[in-house]
Amino acid sequence: MSQQSTYPDPAQSSFFQHLNTNYAPTDTEIGDIQTHLSPYEVELARLESVILELFTQRERLREYIESHKALISSPRRVPLSVLKQIFLQCLPTNRCAAMSTSEAPLLLGRICSGWRSLAFTIPPLWDSIHISAPFIGSNPSKRAAVIDWLSRSAELPLSISLAMNHRGEADPDANSAASELLGSLLPSSYRWRAFHVAGLDPGDYPRLAELNVPLLKDLHLEFATAPAPETCPTILSSNLVRTMKYKRVHLSTPCIYRVVPATHFSWGHLSSLTLAETGWGLDAIALSASQAYQLLKGCNNLGAVHFTLADPLFRPDIITGATLVLPSLVELDIQRSRLSANTAVGLLMEKVIMPALTILHVPDGQIGDSASYMAQLAAHSPSLQHLEFGIAENATPSGMLETISLFPALTALQLFIPRNTHFMNAAQVLSVLTPAPEKGDLLPKLKHLHLECSAGLERAIWVDFLDKHMEHKTQLSQFHVEVTTPFLPDDDVHPHVQRFRQHGLDVKIRHDNYDVPPSPLDNIPTMAWL
Repeated sequence: MSQQSTYPDPAQSSFFQHLNTNYAPTDTEIGDIQTHLSPYEVELARLESVILELFTQRERLREYIESHKALISSPRRVPLSVLKQIFLQCLPTNRCAAMSTSEAPLLLGRICSGWRSLAFTIPPLWDSIHISAPFIGSNPSKRAAVIDWLSRSAELPLSISLAMNHRGEADPDANSAASELLGSLLPSSYRWRAFHVAGLDPGDYPRLAELNVPLLKDLHLEFATAPAPETCPTILSSNLVRTMKYKRVHLSTPCIYRVVPATHFSWGHLSSLTLAETGWGLDAIALSASQAYQLLKGCNNLGAVHFTLADPLFRPDIITGATLVLPSLVELDIQRSRLSANTAVGLLMEKVIMPALTILHVPDGQIGDSASYMAQLAAHSPSLQHLEFGIAENATPSGMLETISLFPALTALQLFIPRNTHFMNAAQVLSVLTPAPEKGDLLPKLKHLHLECSAGLERAIWVDFLDKHMEHKTQLSQFHVEVTTPFLPDDDVHPHVQRFRQHGLDVKIRHDNYDVPPSPLDNIPTMAWL
């Protein structure tokens, strides 16, 4: 077949006038068309065979070239010591490594066999692990994977976070599997550096209580349900806590107030303690002022303490003991309760002296009124640098100015401004803190100012506030505002924020818009406990 006949022009076909139409050929014409196409179909088959052969040759050639190029690729020449450091930098920094093939260290083993073999020989890659009991379940291979993971860490100290998700009577099989999983971790307890367990069944706690954990620095126990009343007061005096290297303990449970014994006790072994309330209704009752006093009295070596305080529901609270001196306490964080704590905060603060205190967080505290404990706090805690307080309902600008001036060493100030404040709003708070000749150098060391307010804050107010600080060349370097009602659109805020940022100020104006549609990322937790 000639070259010209092999690639014909459709216009030369005797059926050209019928191409691409709805014409239906006769039986005779159908035979003519088939006879006409026969040599072309033979040629098409020949060409496809040639193409297939060429494609095969191309792939063989490409494979040959790439296999040789791999020998001279840069990753092959990276020293193992450097590659090990790169692997370690792939680990998460604010939580334990998860048993997921989408992140290090398991992801590293999916690149190639060489990387997998290398990863298995680097113990620091495997010295932290997050274990989800529902994910592991009763699967023997997954349980074996947990043991293999721990064995790869050699004898390094371990950081373990365990989500047991105890389900009570709803799923006894799942609870049993989670309990068995916890048991498989106990033989490594002598190497625990940090241990975080969430959804702990009180029935599993006795196995933890008697452990010896000489390397443990951080312990986080979150109970699914409240332990028995007779067990609660013994948790912080258990062998588990007493044998820790550093006694930094976080305890979450319903009925958290039961943890503090009613009788005299001495927990001098504790250096950092967080007591968090969980549950609902009466189970969520926080510490009273007298219970917090009892706790601080029994833990006289605490350097940091965090607890939730609330006013009693049914009876007045009194503290009959003498004023406590807490020489080691550097940080006191009285967390927000579901109930009011105004009275409890004042009652407790009047009974403690903290000469080394540098950080004080009391969101339900009362600043700007005539609270007597503020003067006492200023007199006995001269090193106080970070203060987080609420604005009192009856606060006035003059009262706040008088209170703030008691703490000239402050470097960070965070204020909560409730909606029901009668005399003070965010604008007036900024007015008090705005530099002016008649005020003198009110807070000469202040670098960080955070405001959380329920009412809006006009742009002109905070812009003028920052302009005045720049004009007076104060040390203010960070200004954050969180407003819980919608106010200014982003296109109005952004240019002014950028202007101050160009001058080195860290400025953030954030508002919560309750009309924002729900997102799959809403309330996603992070673990910053390591």
